[in-house]
Amino acid sequence: MSAAQAAVSSISAVYNAKLNKVAPGAVGIQLALMAVVGIVAITAFSLLRPNNSVIYQPKVKYSEDDRRPPKLDKGLLSWVPPVLKTKESALMSTIGLDAVSFLRFLRMCRNIFLVTAALTCAVLIPINVVYNLRNVSASNRNYLLILTMAKVRGNYLWAHVVMTYVLTVVLFYFLWTNYSQMVTLRWQWFRSEEYQNTLHARSLVITQVDKRSQTDSGLQSLLQSLQIPYPTTAVHIGRRVGTLPELIKRHNDAVRALEGVLTTYFKNPDHLPTKRPSMRIGGWMGMGGKKVDAIDYLTQKIQRFEERIEVSRASSPPSLSPLLIFLSSSQATRVQINDRKAENYGFASFESVPYAHIVAKRLAGKAKKGAHFELAPQPTDIIWDNITMTDGSRTKNKFFGGILLVVFCFFYCIPLVVVSLLANLAALGAWVQFISDWSDNYPVLFSAFVGVVPPLLSLLLQLFLPVVIRWIASLQGCATHSQADRIVTARYSAFLFITQFFIFSVLGVAVQIAMKLYVEIDGKADASEIWDYVKTIPDQFQSTYIIQSSYWLTIFPLRGASALFDLAQVISLFLVWFRTKLFGRTPREIREWTKPPEFDFPVYYSNHLLIAAVALVYAPLAPLVPLFAAAAFAISMWVYKYQLMYVCVSRVETGGRLWNVAINRILWGMVSCRTSRLVDGR
Repeated sequence: MSAAQAAVSSISAVYNAKLNKVAPGAVGIQLALMAVVGIVAITAFSLLRPNNSVIYQPKVKYSEDDRRPPKLDKGLLSWVPPVLKTKESALMSTIGLDAVSFLRFLRMCRNIFLVTAALTCAVLIPINVVYNLRNVSASNRNYLLILTMAKVRGNYLWAHVVMTYVLTVVLFYFLWTNYSQMVTLRWQWFRSEEYQNTLHARSLVITQVDKRSQTDSGLQSLLQSLQIPYPTTAVHIGRRVGTLPELIKRHNDAVRALEGVLTTYFKNPDHLPTKRPSMRIGGWMGMGGKKVDAIDYLTQKIQRFEERIEVSRASSPPSLSPLLIFLSSSQATRVQINDRKAENYGFASFESVPYAHIVAKRLAGKAKKGAHFELAPQPTDIIWDNITMTDGSRTKNKFFGGILLVVFCFFYCIPLVVVSLLANLAALGAWVQFISDWSDNYPVLFSAFVGVVPPLLSLLLQLFLPVVIRWIASLQGCATHSQADRIVTARYSAFLFITQFFIFSVLGVAVQIAMKLYVEIDGKADASEIWDYVKTIPDQFQSTYIIQSSYWLTIFPLRGASALFDLAQVISLFLVWFRTKLFGRTPREIREWTKPPEFDFPVYYSNHLLIAAVALVYAPLAPLVPLFAAAAFAISMWVYKYQLMYVCVSRVETGGRLWNVAINRILWGMVSCRTSRLVDGR
């Protein structure tokens, strides 16, 4: 062996030793830390819950009688039995099908990865360990690496091939059984009194109505020309409501401001302040303007708004049809608006729900005179600014929105590179001296940094993604919030998989291969030796890709700990206490601060779809990944069942329509898993 080859071998050995030393320590420290955080969070929840019911069980106070969950007593663990014992049939009537389908999704994924982990850990781990002990030198393996197939070669790989097909059958079995049960639940929801008695369930929404048909009679003629099998009971074109919603909003804001002033002034009725509260109007940042009595000024302002609202409401006869109530309720008004300018959308109601569904199915995909026909959504679900958008405007906005999404994805990759470098800090030690010294002198601190900081930064980077994606979806013309939810779920889950898994993994592999190549060059290897190493890069890519699984073993414990932190709701409790002590509180503010928050289904679906996709890809490669995924899903199912039973509500009930989106992404993750096997080439 030449001196150059000896130097390269020595440096490579040091390099591999550092990588082998850091990964197990990073995973162990992260797992221990997240376990401590989770235990602290659940302990805090158990101690704080009995005396803070408005925060930890607001649905008991604010829900209707038929949707109120069972009340909990003040025992520290009294919340456990309802969470464990309440069945899906009982949950349907209290939390709705959207929440039930989300919990079923979590339970299905938990079961899939429990079975997957049991099979892979029982079969593949012994095979991987035996091969590594027999064929890999002790200096080139670590406690995590020998559990994977990173170094496995030859006939041993047939076990992984067979297990891949077995896991595919397991996945299809759980998807089939859960999908069939979801169909049953959807039929149950469609036949429920709650759905059958709603006006929107037996109505159609017609959009892109031609100007010649923008009257009640014109819309009726349009429907008759389609020869629909059932007669309509009411047909109305949408009409503008002018400034009335804005007036009502400003009136309510003034009432809220007056309530706040009165609460502060009468905080201690026995010792009122000597001076009445005042406020400055017409100024800028507290400078200039005129100082007035706050109570008198706000009272007069409210009276002026009431007069303007009454004038606006009195502009037309007061009679109302049921469908006009449907049209106007979400726009904060119940006035007759027949004399106002017509819009390019309308509604048609039928005698029963089945009639509306049959007609909607017959007219699906048809565009009579440019008009589109769909089942009407709930009034609170409609995005009224977008429902009037024309097809041309929507196409243009979709194009520019797609460009915005691509540009955003490009710039998002910049901080992702930083996270990838931090996750592969041990590889940089061969290039940067102070990193090498840090890992040598403070190995525990270095492992803790690599195990904790990158996954935490990755989680923080994801916080603003749903907001941006929802804004782009609204810009592109989503007509309803539920449609926006489906788009956000599809795009956000794909965005997470592409950036957090694919791009991140490729970056990590590239960093480690580049550092190994640097070691070869720095060791003054000649051109032929470097070329020999370059020819091994495809194989190095495969092995290094599997080594990246240790990063996900730090991410999944963080997901479980964040779910338990959601359960503790420490931030919500602190904000309510802070607002109450600092600003006082009015009855309206008490209601707003403690009312059940909306559960963000797209975000939670997407985060768990990323876990599922990663676990599917790594299942035959690194059996610990599906094991950690199963634990994360088990914790999430337990936590979010309590959250949906006692804390959170759905924005609008859609009958579990996000289930299809989630299942399609699971199937796509399975295809990615098979593709990764082809790329692996073994």
